[in-house]
Amino acid sequence: MKCPICKEGTMKNGKSTLTVERKSALIFFKQVPALVCNNCGETFFSSDVSKQVYKIAEEAFNKGTELEVIKMKKIA
Repeated sequence: MKCPICKEGTMKNGKSTLTVERKSALIFFKQVPALVCNNCGETFFSSDVSKQVYKIAEEAFNKGTELEVIKMKKIA
C-alpha cells in the first residue's frame, strides 16, 4: 500500500511510539505495532491496536498516573 501522506513510500509492518496525554498526565507507549512508511516515517495504527492502547491509558489515568512508559509486548 502506498503512503497516503507522501505518496512515494510503501507502508510496511513495523513498530512506533505513541503518546497519550490528558491534562497534565502523559503515557508513552513504546514498540506499538503499526504500519510505517519507508519514505517519510508516517505511522498508522489499526483500530484494534488503538482500542487496546486507549483502554490501557484510561485505566492508568483513572489510577492517577501522571507519567508512565509502557513497552507493548503483545497486541491481541
